[in-house]
Amino acid sequence: MLGVGLQILDLGLPLDMLLQAKGIVEQHTTQIAVELRELFAANVLRPYLERGRPNDERERVRLATDQLRPLTIQVLVNGFQNAVNDVIRDHV
Repeated sequence: MLGVGLQILDLGLPLDMLLQAKGIVEQHTTQIAVELRELFAANVLRPYLERGRPNDERERVRLATDQLRPLTIQVLVNGFQNAVNDVIRDHV
């Protein structure tokens, strides 16, 4: 992230604006992470625990937990790219 930060600073944009943008990104990404964690817990973890952690489901839950993070990041990046494109297109 250091490289990205330096590139952003090189744009010569107002520092206050950059700090506000950072706050916006942090606020919304934290909210997304919380909501997705709650969704996963309610639909996968809680039912698994309520069923007494069946051995035949353990590996599936573990794999889902391990693979969900990188997949979610890809979905978020793609979704954000699409949203940016839509906002730019609608503005122009």
